[in-house]
Amino acid sequence: MSTPEFYDKVFSETPHYQGPPEDSPYYILWKGILDTLMKGKLRILDAGCGPGQFAELCVAAGHEYIGLDWSSKAIELAEARNLDIELHNVDIEKNPEILQTFSYDLITFIEFMEHVELDREVLDSVLPYKQVILTVPNFPARTHFRQFKSLEHVTQRYGPFLNMTNRMIFAGVSSRRKRNLVFVLKGIRRGRGGAGG
Repeated sequence: MSTPEFYDKVFSETPHYQGPPEDSPYYILWKGILDTLMKGKLRILDAGCGPGQFAELCVAAGHEYIGLDWSSKAIELAEARNLDIELHNVDIEKNPEILQTFSYDLITFIEFMEHVELDREVLDSVLPYKQVILTVPNFPARTHFRQFKSLEHVTQRYGPFLNMTNRMIFAGVSSRRKRNLVFVLKGIRRGRGGAGG
């Protein structure tokens, strides 16, 4: 099972986490997500923010940004970008109710849900009627608790928590020439009469 120390090592030793967002394999995904947002300034809460590359794109697009991550190295790298953002070193899975302590318009779970065992419990802690964007993969990895076969598979797991507004698929090619897909759900967190409420 992964630990904060494991991710500290990953962020320290993987070159694409050190550079600008454009150097990341997630750049197209991040840009695609930001392109779905309505014009105007949003306050974005990013669960599992990593080293601040998505934060950089959010700030460049004119949004306010709050990042949460359990890796102290990720927070350190994000702070080194010298952005006007708010960062917190927290374990969201152990303390999901922390999501209810922030003021935000949109919460993102990018490259997060597959890495936590209690994914639905975390999603259940999102404030009602807030915008939610989450991504999950179709491929396995050492640190993934789950992978998904299709958008329908993703919707079955997370749809009960969301009034869906958009579903997307982003495709990429891995080093083994396999077709890796990332599924994206966008929606509004249901009121407490919905799942988990």
